[in-house]
Amino acid sequence: MPGFKASKDMLTLLLRANAVGDVNLKPMMIYYSENPRVLKNYSKSIQSVLCKWNNKAQITAHLFTAWAY
Repeated sequence: MPGFKASKDMLTLLLRANAVGDVNLKPMMIYYSENPRVLKNYSKSIQSVLCKWNNKAQITAHLFTAWAY
């Protein structure tokens, strides 16, 4: 289709659960920009997810260990 450009937005969402249900961690969203446009009108302190960012919106060892422990 001429004139159409597909979006290349990337998003990583980490969820954690166990069978007993005693581990309560907030989900973590990794996006490629520090301030996503879709969350522009929402305060970061009242969100139910942790928002992190890096250039490729991928999980790194540093982000995973900071979230999981």
